[in-house]
Amino acid sequence: MSESDVMQDTVLAALVDASDIEVPKEQVEEEVDLWVSALQQRMILDMDPGEYIDMMNNEFPARIEEYRKDVVRNLKTDLFLKQLIEKENFEVTAEELEAEARAIAGRQNTSIEMVKSFLGEDLRSVKYDLQVKKAIEFIHRQ
Repeated sequence: MSESDVMQDTVLAALVDASDIEVPKEQVEEEVDLWVSALQQRMILDMDPGEYIDMMNNEFPARIEEYRKDVVRNLKTDLFLKQLIEKENFEVTAEELEAEARAIAGRQNTSIEMVKSFLGEDLRSVKYDLQVKKAIEFIHRQ
């Protein structure tokens, strides 16, 4: 991660922390529950029963709380960026979408058609990623 990326992350985190955005508790718990289930399944497969019981009784509760904090921070950041995108009306042109799809195809050493078949013909997820990029660039120009 470059020094510029670290600076951008720091500025974004400060803005998010200063915001009054509330993250729905149900959304946090749903994310945490999914993570816990997946982690428990992996632990059952990878650990002997004694290690599993020890982990569940000793380390696991702290790991869950740490993960919960990460989930809240990530969801709050996402909500902050969505609000900024709406407020500033960041648009993505068809040309920008095509250029990004070509860049993805180049990075993945595949065709643009494969990228579109995987991500969807409308490239909706790519559009959102580009809007987020514009929002972050906007923050750093301020």
